[in-house]
Amino acid sequence: MRAWNVSDNQWQRRLSIVSLIHYSGKKAMFMPLDAVLPLVTNCLDDTRPYVQKAVGWVLRETGYTYPADISAYIEEHLASIYSIAFSAAAERLEVEKRTALRAKRRELRSHRPP
Repeated sequence: MRAWNVSDNQWQRRLSIVSLIHYSGKKAMFMPLDAVLPLVTNCLDDTRPYVQKAVGWVLRETGYTYPADISAYIEEHLASIYSIAFSAAAERLEVEKRTALRAKRRELRSHRPP
């Protein structure tokens, strides 16, 4: 997984993180966060849409088991998470939390240099 995670091939990078979750929904099995988050973090700056969709999906699904940790992770990386990933990761958060994160994200991104 680690070798795929640093590959130039987008499908290997995507596979390196989506493979960390076995099944999805209520019967999903998750790896420990210390195994998942470094691989996800390594993909945050990948601009390819399919990799970003995987980032968002993994964050959203992992959030079922580790809601506070994933919420804190999203907040910590708010300015660097691409829109595709953010939308997927935040789609099942409470409306108030999602709205607050969007506003904070907009503010953080407006202060970035071009």
